Amino acid sequence: MARLNAGAGPSAPPEGIAAYRPAPDEDDRRHQALAMLYRDGARPDSLDPRDRGLPLLLCVGRLHPVKQQDLLVRAWLATGGYLSSTLILVGGSPGAGTAAEAGIRHRIDTLLAGNPQASGRLALLPALPNTEVRRLQRALAQRTADACSWYVCPSAKEEFGLAVLEAMDAGLPVAGPRRGGVTHYLRDRLNGLLIDTSDQAGLMRGLRRVATTSVDDRRRYAAAGRKLVAERFSVARMADELAGEYIALRGH
Repeated sequence: MARLNAGAGPSAPPEGIAAYRPAPDEDDRRHQALAMLYRDGARPDSLDPRDRGLPLLLCVGRLHPVKQQDLLVRAWLATGGYLSSTLILVGGSPGAGTAAEAGIRHRIDTLLAGNPQASGRLALLPALPNTEVRRLQRALAQRTADACSWYVCPSAKEEFGLAVLEAMDAGLPVAGPRRGGVTHYLRDRLNGLLIDTSDQAGLMRGLRRVATTSVDDRRRYAAAGRKLVAERFSVARMADELAGEYIALRGH
């Protein structure tokens, strides 16, 4: 718990994520989630079943310039990532959405124009219920070592990054921005990778680091990430510390 002014300032209890509650038929639902993801490469919201064995990058968040999904696509293309991996973007409205969303979609479409291979290896899904996102993350985390999955956050900055913590909780290795709140819990090469998201060149370097990370390091990051969330960022711990704050205030 952080305190300002030598302990005299306001406290800052940690944020937390709710515990994931598996459904009674969880295994079947995870299988179905992957089947839907890989049902048809010609669809903009799914991938070719033949690419199921490729490494995968997942990014979840509202379509907005600060989230920089278009920069992620640009870097993925520039590094040749589309030749050996797939990219999943989850976020945005099912329809036209806001002007900001439309702008991001247009930039992504422009980047993919004329490159059918890259277009077939990128899926843009609309915003999903939190339970479905977290189930998909767990399904992807269970894939084989060769068909590895990463969670990549390309935001210019994140105030905290609850989606990053949810990915860590699911058992995915994560790569997040050096700027913003993610650095409070993500430690480079200890429980994930910190990457430069300030421009295309920095993000390209980050994607190359992701692509060249060994299987052992991926597993180490994933295990450390899950441990971190369980110990420091559970909603139960958040509630306990908030309760302690209220009890302390009552004593004044």
